Amino acid sequence: MSITRSLSLFLVVAALGCASGPKGPVAPTAHPDKGVADDNTWMTLSSHGARLRVPEGWTWRANSHELTAEPGDGKAVLILQGATSRQEFEAKVRALGARYGLDRVDFSRAKPAKLNGIDTLMFEDMAAESKAEAGDVFVMLADAPNGKGVVILFLYASDRTQKYDVKLIQAANTLRPI
Repeated sequence: MSITRSLSLFLVVAALGCASGPKGPVAPTAHPDKGVADDNTWMTLSSHGARLRVPEGWTWRANSHELTAEPGDGKAVLILQGATSRQEFEAKVRALGARYGLDRVDFSRAKPAKLNGIDTLMFEDMAAESKAEAGDVFVMLADAPNGKGVVILFLYASDRTQKYDVKLIQAANTLRPI
């Protein structure tokens, strides 16, 4: 699935508030990896050939379908997932919206970029709403470096201080092939 074919679907799914959960089975590993990141901790999504550096001091966990990192207060999150079909992609985007209670997301125009050799589209809403509270949402959609679908990077901060913006952006910028 290429980014250009996914763009229309993504905008529709994300803008609808992502109301329903994933369809079909999700198979996490029996023993997910987890820990607290140091200054050189990388999360790897082997199924799609991508990796991402975790902000120092954040807790992280990884299983076969998702990589997640968040600060101790839980007011921000970064999630890296992959999708190999349109149905899987749509289900994952809807599930992310539902998980974080996104009532309203109004993405600005997609910004295409090449990040560490990966073609990406970036979507940002600095005034999203979750349960009537303001939040920042940034989503990056990238061609999987190994050619098997797309990589979805979801960044969310739920406080108005923007104290996590720099760490989230720095982490997003580390997305690269394995």
